[in-house]
This record gives sequence, structure tokens and C-alpha cells, in this order.
Amino acid sequence: VFDNYLTSLPESLGRLHSLHELDCSNNRLTSMPSTVGGLRSLVRLSCGRNQFSQTHDVAWIDTLRALPQLRSARSVLGTAASSTQQHALRR
Repeated sequence: VFDNYLTSLPESLGRLHSLHELDCSNNRLTSMPSTVGGLRSLVRLSCGRNQFSQTHDVAWIDTLRALPQLRSARSVLGTAASSTQQHALRR
């Protein structure tokens, strides 16, 4: 879904339990569906260059404890992740 000027993603995204990578960069997303937190197989998430403006828009980030790689350049995600999550992302 990279570079498509999307303004939202469907809640049903959270049902893709086998999803390993999600690149939703370069869109116009202001939030992510809370169901993204249920993507337990997710190992790579790229969501930079969107329009996230509030840290509550990305509160689901702490539920992705197994996520080893988060690319969030130019978005609020880097500041929204808990210190524990940020430490895990640096490894």
C-alpha cells in the first residue's frame, strides 16, 4: 500500500495474522487501525511520510512487542513508542 495517497486502512487488516511485512509509507494516513496490534507475525513495518499527529493515533505500537524493525521516518511513531519498544527497535 506504499505511495497511494491513502487516508485510512481497514480494521480488517488485523485479520491478516500471517502478514510479515507492511509498508504503508508515503500516504496520508492520520492513524492506523487498532487491529494492527494483533499482527503477531509482523516483522517489518514501514509507515513514514504520513500525517500522524497525535501519539494516541499510534498507541497500538506497544502491542507489537516482537516487531524487530520499524521504519517511521518523518512521523510521530518514533516519539510514540514506549522506551522499552524504542530499545527493542534499536537492536
